[in-house]
Amino acid sequence: MSRDNRDRPLIGKGYTYNVYDLGKGRVLKTEKTLPQILVDTYFYEGQDVKNYLKTIARLIDKSRVIEINRYVRLYVDPVIVGHPVFLGGINYEQDRVEPLGTILERSGPAAKRDIIDQYIESIFAHWENGFSDTVFNFTINSGLGSGGNMVLLDFNEIVMSKQETQRRIVSKRWFRTWSYKQLDPGLQDYYSKRMDEIITVDALNEHWRGK
Repeated sequence: MSRDNRDRPLIGKGYTYNVYDLGKGRVLKTEKTLPQILVDTYFYEGQDVKNYLKTIARLIDKSRVIEINRYVRLYVDPVIVGHPVFLGGINYEQDRVEPLGTILERSGPAAKRDIIDQYIESIFAHWENGFSDTVFNFTINSGLGSGGNMVLLDFNEIVMSKQETQRRIVSKRWFRTWSYKQLDPGLQDYYSKRMDEIITVDALNEHWRGK
């Protein structure tokens, strides 16, 4: 941990970043060390070696992260990505939001289904801004802001390619994630049916920016 972050509480982590509380509803995201990335990504990818190797290849390409951050800064509605403020390197500040996994843990069956529906609807907002998530680990990468709006917490796993997004839809990438595997069987069934119904190539063609 850097000297600047030593006194800040570590409140979470994603694929690429450790997350520190800055107070006043904001967090600081700083780049993890390579060993941290290697260990945590294996866990996030549900111990699926094929997905793990593909994800690691993307994560260690810092030029890709820089390109993503530039795209987000210039072209993406800041509301859906937590109003990021980019700092040196690939670090940035962002709104503090509550991850969906934490919310699901304390929610009843009907509320859980509503959260799933809200998350799936947010995918359309991503497409309308010209990008898509690639890993669909929604319980740790998405959350609700103070106004109840859905926020993509970790946008370093996005692509700005409609063709690549279509490949993810056709392969149903969301079934191979840690988030899906951690859902209870009833919610897994609801999630899989709703994703199959809503996240389609036809929907992508309808919602993608510049279609």
